[in-house]
Order: sequence, then structure tokens, then C-alpha cells
Amino acid sequence: EYLDKFWEVRAYSPRKNQFAVAFTDVTDRIRAEEELSINDRRWKQAQRVAGIGNWEYNIETGKMWASNEALRIFGIPRDNRIEDQPLDIEEVEACIPERGRVHQALVDLIEHETPYKLEYEVIRADNNAHQIILSQARLERDEKGLPAVVAGTIQDITKRKIAENEILKFRTIADNSAHGNAISDLSGNI
Repeated sequence: EYLDKFWEVRAYSPRKNQFAVAFTDVTDRIRAEEELSINDRRWKQAQRVAGIGNWEYNIETGKMWASNEALRIFGIPRDNRIEDQPLDIEEVEACIPERGRVHQALVDLIEHETPYKLEYEVIRADNNAHQIILSQARLERDEKGLPAVVAGTIQDITKRKIAENEILKFRTIADNSAHGNAISDLSGNI
């Protein structure tokens, strides 16, 4: 029974020439930490697979926190940052050509609770690649009812936007054609 547990051992000397040892069963804490680590790994994997990151903006400090996937989408290297190290909002907004529109949407959410759901272009900080993202956010209030944190998600929707533009291009060609059109594969199947 005792071998299947995790123990914390503390040794101390209460007086000269005396020695005391205290044993504490920490099995539940260790198992909870292991479970938390597994769930954290799964959450990060789900964000990578879906291409969705999350972020928070602290209204009082003006600092942002971003998940690894959110940083990847913006091309902001994690480098030697610790995982919960805050970012300056300017570092993120520098990647957004329509910075004014996006920032105003954040202000409108905080001041007027205007819904925040935007599509905008990002120029990645690491390689200048252009991406289209969808960002959604909500306002969280403190115990006094004052605006405290904006919590949001971002998703890289570049491939979807390219596909939508291709469909629109073909639809425009079909709508403006005086003749019938058909699209087939190489075998002639329509």
C-alpha cells in the first residue's frame, strides 16, 4: 500500500543533536499534476490541428497573453519567453495592416460591448507571409462589474478565403457567359 504512493519527505533538526523526519502523502497532488499536464498537451495539440489560438487582453495593464498557436499564427517567436509572459499589444498590432480598424473594434467592445468578430489580414512577424484570420472576442468583467479582460480566439482562415474567391471567380464567369458552361474532370465526367 505504501509503495503505490508518492511521498514528500522533510528532514529537519529541531535542536542540536536531534533529527526529525516528516512524511506527507502527496499522491493526489502528483496525480492531479500529471492529469493537468496531459490535458494541457491535448489542448495545445487541438489548437495546432485546428489552427485556432486564444488570447487575452488585460485592460488594466494593457498587456496581452497569447497561446502558442496564436503566436504561431502571428509569426511572433516564443524564443526565451516563459509561457505566461505577457506581450505588449503593439507587438501584436504591428502585424496587422488594418491596425486602426482592429484596435477600434477592441475599444468598441470594451466601451460599448459591440460584438467583436473580425476578419483581417496579418503579415507574419517572422517571414512577412500574408494570412487572413478570423478573430472573435468577448468582454469579461471583474467583481465590481467593470471591464477587466477581453478573451478571444484567432483562426487562420487563409485557405478558406482563397477557396471562396475561386468559387466566386467561377460563379462570375458562369453568370456572365452567353454560352452554357460545363466543368469536367480529365475523364470527361461532368
